[in-house]
Amino acid sequence: VRECRRKEPVRDTLIEVFDALQFHSLLKELLPENAPAPEQHDYRLVLTEPELQDVLQEMRAAKTFAVDTETTSLDPLRADLVGVSLSCRSGKAYYIPVGHTPEALTIFRDPDDLTTAEQLTPLPAPRVLELLRPLLEDPALGKIGHNIKYDLLVFDRHGIRLQGIAMDTMVASYLTDPSRLRHNLDEVSLQYLRLTPTPIKELIGRGAKAITFDRVPVDRACEYACEDADYAWRLAEVF
Repeated sequence: VRECRRKEPVRDTLIEVFDALQFHSLLKELLPENAPAPEQHDYRLVLTEPELQDVLQEMRAAKTFAVDTETTSLDPLRADLVGVSLSCRSGKAYYIPVGHTPEALTIFRDPDDLTTAEQLTPLPAPRVLELLRPLLEDPALGKIGHNIKYDLLVFDRHGIRLQGIAMDTMVASYLTDPSRLRHNLDEVSLQYLRLTPTPIKELIGRGAKAITFDRVPVDRACEYACEDADYAWRLAEVF
């Protein structure tokens, strides 16, 4: 009789079981919603040339870094580049906007006070690409990405030949466990990092009312894009 009494589940054991059985929805229920990084993260918006030069120097010094692109389409042969994120340390990443609309570049320091609106002025896209090109085309510097083939094609359309690919964490996930049904960043981050990335639908919406990423407010885009690069870096460390 004692064995039949209801007991509180052992959370860690349930997480292991749900993960092994790929019960992703149940697994998410056991994890804190939008679980934070283990340490306080540092995601920065890069708007000036001196800031970008410092970022490029940091990536070169690291010799290997994660890179991710934000675009207007899932089709890399039609997508326009909206921004680039870089990370070479867990919990730290940078976002360089290149294609946001003027409305998306208007941020409100206080969402309830329209007078706190501030119009940001990023570096012109041609200048950003000019500065990024030597870094991204250097085969001696390792690049990490999740489904980095997509980023390679996007960069190629914008005049940058991405070289020095060190790891695609989506491919690494498949090679590690080919029996899993999905290997997107959300699923892989949940499996290996116990972190749940921000869903893209929270930024662009869904269905007929969905917007393209260039219309996402740049401060929110920064958090989302930096998270992608940061998690790709963390996953590469795991693999």
